[in-house]
Amino acid sequence: MAMNQPPSRPPSAPMTGWEITAQVERDELDARGQPARGMRVYFTTGKGISASVFFPQREYNPDNVRATVAAQAATIDQVHALKG
Repeated sequence: MAMNQPPSRPPSAPMTGWEITAQVERDELDARGQPARGMRVYFTTGKGISASVFFPQREYNPDNVRATVAAQAATIDQVHALKG
């Protein structure tokens, strides 16, 4: 990496500038309402809004987390920008 250049980001990151801020392993309910061990991933959107997503262990991998967080962050920022 050249000096004075920021580190590269995942492909979806520049769209909203989201950033993962924490991960916690825990037991929660999956999308079907069944108990599941997994990771709750906390992130901040490009507009500075904090949110989180739960991933059951079988769905917790870098590609799925990146795609899901990018989509959620973009939607959250779009909804936050709505005005009446």
